[in-house]
Amino acid sequence: MTIESALGSEMEHYLGYPKHGQGNNSDNTRNGYYPKIVKGHHVKLL
Repeated sequence: MTIESALGSEMEHYLGYPKHGQGNNSDNTRNGYYPKIVKGHHVKLL
């Protein structure tokens, strides 16, 4: 499992709707991602 997929699953559980789905009482949607760098003490993850 990648960090991205783990965070996506956590976000879906927290928000209560899947990626590209629309939330309850909201016009907001989850519609993509941007590359990120996660910095640790010893390594950088892309």
